[in-house]
Amino acid sequence: MEKQTGFETLRLALVGKEKSGKSRLAVTAPKPVLVMDFDGRKESIAGIPGVYAITYRDEAWPKQPSGYSDFLDDLSKLEKEASLADLGFSSTEHPATVIADSVTSLSRLIMNYELYTNTDIRRSIKVGGYETFFPKNFDAWNAEMSTMEAILLRLLGLPLHVIITLHETAEEAPDSTLDKPRYTGRVTPFPARHGRLLRYFNEVWRVERNGKIPTVQTVPDYYFTAATNLLIDKVDKPDITDLIRLHTEAYNKGRTNASKS
Repeated sequence: MEKQTGFETLRLALVGKEKSGKSRLAVTAPKPVLVMDFDGRKESIAGIPGVYAITYRDEAWPKQPSGYSDFLDDLSKLEKEASLADLGFSSTEHPATVIADSVTSLSRLIMNYELYTNTDIRRSIKVGGYETFFPKNFDAWNAEMSTMEAILLRLLGLPLHVIITLHETAEEAPDSTLDKPRYTGRVTPFPARHGRLLRYFNEVWRVERNGKIPTVQTVPDYYFTAATNLLIDKVDKPDITDLIRLHTEAYNKGRTNASKS
């Protein structure tokens, strides 16, 4: 470990409210960038060079939900070092960065698949010839989270920069109820169970938009437990490739100074 830099490939979780700029920040990562779009909002990153996007969505009932299965097929291709051409694009380059945008919507695809294929964990409601499935018990949520963690570990096993985006919400206090909600003043990923996914990422940043340009928090405070291994004090310019460059320069400078001493 003495010879490791603390940063070989980026393992980044971006947390923020909807429309806060997470997707736009994510695609500033090293190119080519492959966006695995679960939100159905790839138009938000239109016009950016070196960015490729695949949208995953379920077909309407009574067909089996296919979004999760389609994603698994492409993940398997990436594990076999697929090029962009292998994924249906004209470019023969290999992606340098893969983005799961967003985990919140990916979990919905996973849940739809789990409920469709497992009758023991679901209940159903039929309205006007349309059938909707709902979780019946905690087994459904446990199945979703177990599957999600397995998927993340597969993503993190890729020799690529990996970025995920998560939505945020106000953290509820332990004594909070539906009738009388109480909050701690902190923020946490939404849904709250996705907070445990952050442990797999060395980089946990919060994106916030108060003006035209988003701000990026990499240092923990009371409101959010951010984290970073990059040798940066603060983010002046929300550009991931530039932040990697600054980190590399700082690291190399530190090594040079250490060798001189």
